[in-house]
Amino acid sequence: MQLTWMDARVDDRVVTPRIGNPIGVNALWFNALASLSGFARALRSDETRFQLRTTRARQGSRRFTNPRTGSLYDVIDGPGGPDDSIRPNQILAIGLHHSPLDRLAMTRVIRQCHDLLLTSYGLRSLSPADPRYCRAYTGGIASRDGCYHHCVGVAAGVPTLSRRIKHTVMRPARADDLRWLQIT
Repeated sequence: MQLTWMDARVDDRVVTPRIGNPIGVNALWFNALASLSGFARALRSDETRFQLRTTRARQGSRRFTNPRTGSLYDVIDGPGGPDDSIRPNQILAIGLHHSPLDRLAMTRVIRQCHDLLLTSYGLRSLSPADPRYCRAYTGGIASRDGCYHHCVGVAAGVPTLSRRIKHTVMRPARADDLRWLQIT
């Protein structure tokens, strides 16, 4: 089953097997619950059930934290354990209106995406340090489709993620939180 933009298939071959719970879906779920809580509050309705679910979702989101890097796993609860691929999907966890992460975790994600994914064209879809990373998007359709989610600058063609990185680096309230990051 394909849940996200990353879930690619070429003929019968799954190019990016992401079995489990992807960070992007988790981030969208948390944002939806927090938004519903805000709507209930604005409508002077009982927001308790949404607050409780939002709190549980925030606690569950902590499972995405990779203790080795401080950033986020791409997928958890998969058959091979958590997937520590460095992908731009973690930007959604901090780029949406409501984030389950604290400021320190946000800063770690931004730093890692900046250092390993950001190019002059947009975001890479996979860190160049990953052995599956493709340096060139060439060949026949099977080769190109197989490389699509493992190459340089793919997310530049995905306007949502390109806008998200720009929005995200400007989101934290205090300028000193992002002093290390020079974005023009």
